[in-house]
Amino acid sequence: MMRIAMLLIVLTVMVVSMPDDMCFVPDYSSTARIELGRSETESGRACHVLCADNAQCLSVRHSHPTCVLLGDYSPTELCGVDTNVDQKQTGNCPAREPSYEIEDGDTCMNGVYSGDFTLDRAGVCGRTSSVPFVIRGIAENGNFVTLDNNNDNIVSYDAARNLFKFSYPPTGFALWLTAITCTHPSPACPCLSLEMNSPGTPGFVPAQTEVVGTCADTSHYLYISEGKGSVPRTSWNPVQQIKMTITCRTGIWILVEENNFNEYEIVDASCGP
Repeated sequence: MMRIAMLLIVLTVMVVSMPDDMCFVPDYSSTARIELGRSETESGRACHVLCADNAQCLSVRHSHPTCVLLGDYSPTELCGVDTNVDQKQTGNCPAREPSYEIEDGDTCMNGVYSGDFTLDRAGVCGRTSSVPFVIRGIAENGNFVTLDNNNDNIVSYDAARNLFKFSYPPTGFALWLTAITCTHPSPACPCLSLEMNSPGTPGFVPAQTEVVGTCADTSHYLYISEGKGSVPRTSWNPVQQIKMTITCRTGIWILVEENNFNEYEIVDASCGP
C-alpha cells in the first residue's frame, strides 16, 4: 500500500470559492506525497476549494465523502503504488462544457438530460418532457444545488471566469456554477416543511401541497415569496390558485401553473382573504 507521511491536521476551515484562473487536472503518479490532512466534503469541487485555500496543498485525492489534501513529494517515503490525484494548476485551465459530472456524493441526480439543456436562451430545460425537469448543478463553493425550471431562467458561459452564470432576470438573482444540467426530480431528496408566508396575519392559513388547488378555501388568495432573489410578497387570485399546485422537487418547493405552463421556486406560502 502507498505510504504517506502524515501531519495530523483536522480541516475545519470553510472557504467560499477559489481563484478563477485555478483548476485541478488529473495526475497519475506512484510517488508518495505528504498528507496535510483530510476532511469530509460534499463534492470533488468542494475538496478542490479546500486545497485552493491552503498554500501547502499541491493536489487532492477525493473519494466521497473523504477529501485528502496532499503536499509536496515525501523525502522519506520512497515507495508507493500508482494513484490518481487532482493536481493544482494555475493558468491554462480547460474550458468547461455545459454538462454535469456525476459524483458519487450527489444522491439527488435522477438521470442526466444534457440534450435538453440550452445556453444563452430563456427556458434552460424546456417544458416539452412528459416528466418535469429541475436544474441541478455544483456552485462555485462546491455545494450541490437544485433550481427550478422557470421559463425566464438563463444560463450563460463566462469565459473570463470559466464558470456558468445562472440568471433569473425578474429578480436580478444570479448564481455561479462549475457544472449544470437538466435532470428529473428525485424522491431521494425531500423538502423541509413549507413555511407560512406572513405568519400571524389575521385570516392566513397554510397552503396545500401536492394537490391541484393551493388553497382549501377556493375564495382565498395565495401569497408566496419566491426563492430566487429578494422580492415583495406575490399574490395569486382565487381563479388562478385553484388551478395551481405546490410540489416538492429535489429538495425545493415549486409552485406550478396550470398545464405546467410555468413554475416558481418558493420559500413560503399562505392562503387568505
